[in-house]
Amino acid sequence: MITKYELGLIAEKLSEENFFDTGAASAGEITSVVYRCDALDCGGASARVRYIDVEFSSGEFYEIRESSPLFRFVCGLSGCPPLVGEWEVPLFRA
Repeated sequence: MITKYELGLIAEKLSEENFFDTGAASAGEITSVVYRCDALDCGGASARVRYIDVEFSSGEFYEIRESSPLFRFVCGLSGCPPLVGEWEVPLFRA
C-alpha cells in the first residue's frame, strides 16, 4: 500500500507530467490508486496490458500507462507485482 507521503509524491509528479494545476492533482483529491492488468485476446493472439488508475474525488479517472515514467515511479514505491491474467491490486484507498 502507498503511504500518504508517497501519495503526495505521486500527485506532484502527476501534476508535472500532465500540466495539471497543483490543486487539481493534490494528494487530498486522490481517492484511490489501483494497479490493473487486463488480458486481451485478438485473433488468437493475447496480450497483457498493465496500467495504474488514479481516481479523484470529482469522480474522474486518470490512467497511467505502463510506458510512462510515472508508472515505473509508482511501481517502485509500491512494488507492483508482475500480474498474469486479469487482476487489480488496490495500492491506496481513501
